[in-house]
Amino acid sequence: MLLDEDPSHTAKVNRRLTRQLNIQLIWLPKQCPELNPMDQLWKKVKKEMAANRQFRTIDEGADHAENWIQSLSRWQVFQKTGMFSERYWLRVR
Repeated sequence: MLLDEDPSHTAKVNRRLTRQLNIQLIWLPKQCPELNPMDQLWKKVKKEMAANRQFRTIDEGADHAENWIQSLSRWQVFQKTGMFSERYWLRVR
């Protein structure tokens, strides 16, 4: 599993569970959100979906974000995460 060092990822209980499930953790370098496609997608969600909007409830905003993400095509997801960039750090050949 590829992940950053967010506190929820490094919590002892989560690390113990990954060992029990035999999940190998691959850590991204610290302070490099540009390497994490999820961070890039989240950045787009905040910019394109949530900026300058106010929802009545957190659930309403979460539902709106979920619908926005699910409406994207696979190509759009890859494009928005930067995975099509010539400089994308993880290349599968």
